[in-house]
Amino acid sequence: VLPFTGATGRVCVNLWFDGEVTTPFPPPLPPQESLHPDLEKIVRVLRKQPAELRALCKVWYRDLITQSFLDAFDESPQLKAAMALHDRDADLVASRIAASTMETLRTFVPLEPRVEKGDMVGLFDDL
Repeated sequence: VLPFTGATGRVCVNLWFDGEVTTPFPPPLPPQESLHPDLEKIVRVLRKQPAELRALCKVWYRDLITQSFLDAFDESPQLKAAMALHDRDADLVASRIAASTMETLRTFVPLEPRVEKGDMVGLFDDL
């Protein structure tokens, strides 16, 4: 975790995993031809604008992101500041998403958070 020293306080977290990733995260969007017409419109936008898909994931997986930081780091003023930034960013993104869009996604796409935990023994042994 490296602090960003630009105009605003941010933290950049980069994770690298050794080995094959068998389950993509988030799960891929379903084939467009199999979609409900309302969902098809949303998926079309998300496929053309990956930044919007990432923004949606920030809102959808908000609680999992928060919990992963709380699990990974000891309580500190920096962690509290990072969580406040995360909450503020997620609130900002959520305010841009129409309620009807979220309802359509909840109805037609199984976006329930799925957490897969693997054995990380030895991951940092060579550091």
